[in-house]
Amino acid sequence: MFLSAVGISVLSFIGAGVWLYEKPRAGLVFLFAIGILSLLTAVFGSRWNADMLTITADVISGGFLLGIITTAMLLGHWYLNTPTMQLGPLQKLVILSGIAIVIRALVSGVGGFMVDATTVSSSFWIFLAFRWLAGILSTFVLVVLTWQTLKIPNTQSATGILYAGVILAFLGELTSQLLSVGRHYPL
Repeated sequence: MFLSAVGISVLSFIGAGVWLYEKPRAGLVFLFAIGILSLLTAVFGSRWNADMLTITADVISGGFLLGIITTAMLLGHWYLNTPTMQLGPLQKLVILSGIAIVIRALVSGVGGFMVDATTVSSSFWIFLAFRWLAGILSTFVLVVLTWQTLKIPNTQSATGILYAGVILAFLGELTSQLLSVGRHYPL
């Protein structure tokens, strides 16, 4: 686990240098290698009491959601420095964020249906409600609001809304991790 984290860090550092010197083909190779190594580290570093398909779906959907919405927010910050950029890339990331939330809701929803109501406490239901209200529903509403704000176009407001979306997505994913401890499925 430690060696893979060091490897990802070294590849990221070298990849940043490659992009700095404007070598996009080599940069894409580094991005692909970093992505694959990160995915393998996340999957094999996860709990082993569940089946591999469930672990993989949980890791990929959670990582996809957090990665896409954070990337959209960071790109939105770049628009604040260079306001003449075309909105197309940011709009694509906002659409991908909505898709990521829907995928994450499906993966978490399957786990939610598998909960045995007789074996959980009332605090479990409170945390599950928070996970869905903050991490899924509110984040989706903020992505829709961001889309509407980009129609104006107001990238400064869109970036602020995405910032709030990133915070809610992280809170939802942390709550999901908390709820999923000791279970064979993601929540």
